[in-house]
Order: sequence, then C-alpha cells, then structure tokens
Amino acid sequence: MHKNLYLSFLLLISTTVFSQDFIPRRNALFIEAGGNGLFTSVNYERPLTSANKGFAFRIGVGMYAENGLYLTIPFTVHYMFPLNNRGSYLDAGTGITGSVMNTNDIFKGDEDSFTSFTGVLGWRKYSRNGNRFFRAAFTPVINKYGFVPWLGIGIGFTNL
Repeated sequence: MHKNLYLSFLLLISTTVFSQDFIPRRNALFIEAGGNGLFTSVNYERPLTSANKGFAFRIGVGMYAENGLYLTIPFTVHYMFPLNNRGSYLDAGTGITGSVMNTNDIFKGDEDSFTSFTGVLGWRKYSRNGNRFFRAAFTPVINKYGFVPWLGIGIGFTNL
C-alpha cells in the first residue's frame, strides 16, 4: 500500500521530457493586475500534466478596494492549449474568488464577504528558455453585484 502511494507521488511530481519541444516549467509565481484576484494578486500556479498542453491550477492572495479594502483569494483551474508560435498558449478556465473586508472588528463578526465566480480566456507567452512569461486575459466576474467584464495582465517566473 505504502509502496503504491510512494510511486503515485513520484509520478505526480516528476517531469520527464522525451522530446525537444518547448515545455513550460513546472511551478510558477506571478503577479497580476486585474484578473481573478479582482484588483491585484500574487499567485502560485502548478500544472497538473508535464506535456505542452494540459490542466493547471492556481491559487493566490490579493486585494480589492471598493468602499474599503478586501482580501481576495482566487482559485482557478484552467487548460493551456498550445498555439502555432513556440511558447504561446491559449489559456481557458474557470474559478472562484473569495473576498472578505474587515469593516471594524473581525472577531465581532463585523465583516462583509462575498464569493465571485470567474472565467479565464487569455493568451500566454513564455520566454525562449521558459523561465519567464507574460499573460493577458479576459476574466469575467459574476458575484452578488452582477456581471463584470474584467481584464487581467500578469508577469511571472517559472521553475521555482
């Protein structure tokens, strides 16, 4: 039993490459203006596959300011589709962002919180060596305030 779990864990974290095609690095850390963090966020991203395309998840921490300062926690799952250009990807996915504002004293329950459902449809471009990337995306938001057509741009580093 433990041997199977250990082997499964090793397979999950391994990144074996059998070709010379461009393959993005594994872990990524990036900052984003706008996007799923609603105003600005710092995010960690982890691909779930080791191929040129595939699913990835990201989680971050950010802030949003409207009638106060909100702490935001974006979480998304997305799929990267390789485009014709080397290192270019179409990025499509969905996510959820939790937001909370401490209006007075969080221990007294005096807070405003809401959940936003988000989408991602964007473009991502990796540097030649795959260590850096730029992304721009349409990230619509649906929450208790309605539908908001939102945009996000970010830069990041990979292979952490």
